[in-house]
Amino acid sequence: MISDFGRVRRQTNPVRTLVNNPGFAVTAFLFAHIPLALITRQFQLLASIHALVTLAIGAWWALTRPDPRRSMVAAAYIVGAEVLWRMTGAGVFWEFGKYATVLVLGLAIIRSRASAHLSVLPILYFALLIPAAVLTIGKLGLTETARGALSFYLGGPLALAVAGVWFSRTVVTPSDLQDMAISMLGPIVGIGALTLRGTLVAPSLAFTTESNFATSGGFGPNQVSAMLGLGALLCLMLVLQSGQRARRWPFLLVMSWLLIQSLLTFSRGGVFNFIICAAFATLCVARQRSQRVVLAVTALTLLTGGYTILPRLDVFTGGMLGRRFLDIGTTHRLELVLADLNLWRENPLWGVGTGLSKYERVLNLDILVANHTEYTRLLAEHGLLGFIALTLLVMMALGGLRNSASPQQQTWTVPLITWAALETGHSDMRLAAVAFVFGLALVRWRPADPTTQGRGLGFPQ
Repeated sequence: MISDFGRVRRQTNPVRTLVNNPGFAVTAFLFAHIPLALITRQFQLLASIHALVTLAIGAWWALTRPDPRRSMVAAAYIVGAEVLWRMTGAGVFWEFGKYATVLVLGLAIIRSRASAHLSVLPILYFALLIPAAVLTIGKLGLTETARGALSFYLGGPLALAVAGVWFSRTVVTPSDLQDMAISMLGPIVGIGALTLRGTLVAPSLAFTTESNFATSGGFGPNQVSAMLGLGALLCLMLVLQSGQRARRWPFLLVMSWLLIQSLLTFSRGGVFNFIICAAFATLCVARQRSQRVVLAVTALTLLTGGYTILPRLDVFTGGMLGRRFLDIGTTHRLELVLADLNLWRENPLWGVGTGLSKYERVLNLDILVANHTEYTRLLAEHGLLGFIALTLLVMMALGGLRNSASPQQQTWTVPLITWAALETGHSDMRLAAVAFVFGLALVRWRPADPTTQGRGLGFPQ
């Protein structure tokens, strides 16, 4: 009887039940990145180790695991951690996140059967950008300036091409996308922790109508805001797609927190990206009758939170928050767009060369500013070939939309394509997330397995 009693105790152990619960695993994974971010911010060596170990694990999985889901989860984590590594001063080169993503997914392509059935459009898209690199080398020579320009401006397109090849030939379920979203979300929670810390420890906070480095964790507000907004969007999509009510509230809380931190950066891109993408996700979910209650609860939560929190944030910032986000100025982006179009008019066939448009603009506008709009950069620097490359991007996006037949699939695809398009429009391709998110929207779908639906963080074995 004692043994029977002990067996019953073991079977109903509440601690074991809690630990084995997928929702607990997800929450633990996400919030473990708060101390990780704070520690690596203090010890740059640990940040470097974290980056290199992450790449090593991703490459090992890609080479040794027949199941492609591990490679996708690893690549998603690298994409989410790119800005975190930059914020913590990891001893890796600036474009490490993009090329690490290329390496992991590239190894997965070589090892898998996908290498025998490569998608033509992503490869052709990148091939069209190579001739302008020859112009850059011809004008600058084999110098560090030329190398930096090529690495910076071709890293994003290369990552997009590799992600496009991989995902356009990969069949996934909604649960697989949940795994990748959560993997990406973990490091973004770390970014949120660093921005909160920056806000709390700042000796003084002076808010103006410009981006705020203190509330951005001491790093570039544009990139920080973009990743926080992407994290909030991923939380929203997980809320709308989750099959378990208890698992929605942690994501709602994290989403609200990340949005607040994004607002306080005073960089509008991340917040506007979220609002527009959330609207598209809402339209897709509204077509699913079974999810309309979830949608209504989520919308009510967002509206209530906005009504109660936004006025307090505006007071906290001395009224500057409202002024900043009501300002419709383009912060010179429109002038840069017009200058790019003028360069294309003057160099219609080949463009001015990869990374050289900012130098050419000095001759016309007397300003040296990096590009912020990838669309016009392609035209100015790659000419007619850049226009064709843009056309191929549109064709790939339309293909991703065609692959998404059901409203549930469109709830993933439409916001992902929209986020990549918006971020590319106002912040170029500075983030590996642009390439990865766009590629992710090109996946092929298979019906979800009822036994794994809504499993959350179930990294493939």
